[in-house]
Amino acid sequence: MMKTLSKAVSNNLDSYVAPKRGEGFEEICLDIFECVLKERGFPTVGEAYARVAAHGVSGDSQGGVDIYDPATGAAAQCKNVANLRPRHLTKELQKLKNFDRPVSHYFFLLGRDGVPKGLEQWVDRANQYDANAKSFWLDIGIEADARPTLHIMGWQEIKKYLFESNFLMWKWGLAHPAIHQYPYLPTLDVAFLAETMDALRRKSDVLPNRRDSKDAVEGLLRSVNVDGLVDLVANEKVEWEVFAGLECFVKAVKEVVSVYRTYGVAVKDVNSQDPIIMEQGFSMMNDLARYLPRLSALGYLREIYRATKKLLNIFSEEESYQWDTEIVMHQGQEIEVEGETTLLFNFNFEDWSHPYYIHPDEIYRLIQIIVNGVRRARADF
Repeated sequence: MMKTLSKAVSNNLDSYVAPKRGEGFEEICLDIFECVLKERGFPTVGEAYARVAAHGVSGDSQGGVDIYDPATGAAAQCKNVANLRPRHLTKELQKLKNFDRPVSHYFFLLGRDGVPKGLEQWVDRANQYDANAKSFWLDIGIEADARPTLHIMGWQEIKKYLFESNFLMWKWGLAHPAIHQYPYLPTLDVAFLAETMDALRRKSDVLPNRRDSKDAVEGLLRSVNVDGLVDLVANEKVEWEVFAGLECFVKAVKEVVSVYRTYGVAVKDVNSQDPIIMEQGFSMMNDLARYLPRLSALGYLREIYRATKKLLNIFSEEESYQWDTEIVMHQGQEIEVEGETTLLFNFNFEDWSHPYYIHPDEIYRLIQIIVNGVRRARADF
């Protein structure tokens, strides 16, 4: 059942027209398609874990399918053109012969307000199981037992599904959260956020070819001094500031990871009917918008982060290092005291207890990962 619309949102919805050109209409249809399937209660017949997705883009050979849901086998063809006739829809059905996935339900989603009576009657006849319908499907080249159930929806019906999600209402401009409370939301690239979350789930290490993603890499690596790190094994020492910079990098990445983990809750909470929960959802979504460039860089920096974290962990115990001595003046005399700027390590003497012996091979391997990774990243940009 559709939720009751406020007057302001209802007025916005009534006057909201389908995008005229480009892929905006298909994107709206993609957003609402899951709501359509959920309301109609189609059974799961395929990959229950899979999500509704666009099948190619305009101009691709799509086999008559713009949107496909692997879980239910439901597909959709988006038609935002004038003067549609049954022959136009028949032409799309004929393309299904080239689609390589099973289709249980096939939707025509129209950009015009209502569905012409002639098209509704054509769909009804095609869904019958009489001789005429059987002949119709055979002429198309689809066996009767493999034919999908047809559905057709006009824009007036389609756009009402936007109200099923607070997030979609905000995304498509029908209603807005209090912008002054969430300053990063107006510029959030929702599609890029979804792509980034999907890439992180797949553990992709590819950095998007975007300026904000590249700037995020530079920002996260700003504190890392690889020149001060590269000779740590050979010299058996390192400046404390070099390790402090590595710790800043690890802390920054952990902060981004903590924001990443809020995504599922944020998407759920922005659709809550409890105003408190809904506001918490928008607050989390605002943080996701703020951190999005850094989120998109996580996979690219994953190997550097893991090596850095492991290196710091090896030297986390006080007995694994000692402070180098410094010469200071005391009562007019030079004296040697424990310093606070340089850390000394032991990679040679196995019988020492402080600093205790650490095999240098693993240290060298981790440093190589960090140094090479950071230099590659900086060279790329």
